Amino acid sequence: MITRNIHLAPAGSVLSPVACRWLLSILGILYLAFSYYHFTNREETLGSWLFMLTGLGFIVGGLLYSSTGPLARYVKVTDEGLSIKPNVLGRAHSYLWNDLSAIQLGHYEITLQAKDGTEISCFLSTRATDSQAAKIAIREVAETKGLPVHGG
Repeated sequence: MITRNIHLAPAGSVLSPVACRWLLSILGILYLAFSYYHFTNREETLGSWLFMLTGLGFIVGGLLYSSTGPLARYVKVTDEGLSIKPNVLGRAHSYLWNDLSAIQLGHYEITLQAKDGTEISCFLSTRATDSQAAKIAIREVAETKGLPVHGG
């Protein structure tokens, strides 16, 4: 049983997903400290609440901003089929190899041609290495299933 998970890091990000997660978490802790300082020393309730909400937002963002977290974008290739989640807030779309007639691999794009004649295109807004890894995994498994794979 072959299962390959390719996690799609954001395109154009300077920092790695791990560094972004740490940076957001540290900013959240700093904002919570500012909130505590404002509340105890200055008794500014509005300012302290704003700092606290901002800090909690950064911490939640740090926890969710992950290449393996619940909002992660990925391409999952298995013996049974293919599952693609191209957007953070979108849901994953699964396709069985038996329902596909051909696959076209473009520049940061995967086009699946179904046996009923429909075409499904998924644009992968990710780093070049992640896009290439996804296309290699799709090509390897699709060719073992006898599906023609064009481009790449």
